[in-house]
Amino acid sequence: MLGADMLGVYSYSRTLATYFGLFGMLGVKNYGNREISMHRDTGDLNIWFWSIYSVQFLASLLMLIVYLGYTFFFVREDQAVTAVQAILIVDSMLDISWFLFGMEQFKKTTTCSMVVKILTTAAVFLIIREPGDLLKYCLIMSGGTFINQFLLWFYARKLVGRPVFDGGRVLAHVKPMLILFIPVVAVSLYTMMDKLMLGAMSTKEVAISSTCTVFAESEVISQLSMGTNKCDIINGIHNSVASRVVGLAHRVGVVDRVVMTGGVAQNTGVVKALEKQLGHEISTSPLTQYNGALGAALFAYQRVTQDAK
Repeated sequence: MLGADMLGVYSYSRTLATYFGLFGMLGVKNYGNREISMHRDTGDLNIWFWSIYSVQFLASLLMLIVYLGYTFFFVREDQAVTAVQAILIVDSMLDISWFLFGMEQFKKTTTCSMVVKILTTAAVFLIIREPGDLLKYCLIMSGGTFINQFLLWFYARKLVGRPVFDGGRVLAHVKPMLILFIPVVAVSLYTMMDKLMLGAMSTKEVAISSTCTVFAESEVISQLSMGTNKCDIINGIHNSVASRVVGLAHRVGVVDRVVMTGGVAQNTGVVKALEKQLGHEISTSPLTQYNGALGAALFAYQRVTQDAK
């Protein structure tokens, strides 16, 4: 529906905003969960909550201001999409899932998240029709997360009590949060940084010709030893995967309209390589990883209704 280019714009802008939100959260999720779990049966639970949350709120507010400044002064392309993704930083500012986890309210948080996921998925399939709907898609996904945070506050309102601000306690939380923030950043380098770097930094194609994974790995190691740019190597892997798929596709025939599903369809590098080699535009859904599950659910429903007859 969105296509490879628009999906790439979405992934890049969302990852960028998520990083700002990550720095706004610091190590609150790990630290807050632990501290609330330790003090949930004490009489000063609300003081612990509000002092920890104050750090999260102030840090997230600072990151929101920096992000908006970066968006309006430095972003030239897709500025509206980048600006809308600021909702994700607001979501981080309001995120108190760590408090409910510390209180062992797992059922409420999981149920809330599941309901919102279902609603946002339904909204995407009903509203998103073409690449021009990218802004709507951003609003749906970010808005869904915002609704989720609002519901969590509704659940926690009686537990947290009235706001209490203690400057001394707030400052005391900063150092341990920063210590726990280090592994969070380390993990993010392996889970999100690739979306910011790959593709944009590739300048040439590198041939990866082996069909066997082991031999292909040897080719990659060889290219690395020769000092080849890592992004160029990844670009070569994308093209290698695409050439194999194109060869299989031509055996059965390729006609418009070409649709790609599955988790790999989220990899814009592979999708673009396929479009280039096929000579056809490829349509993808932002929720391609759910297509198999939805199909299985439909088959199961049909089987059950047939058996019932």
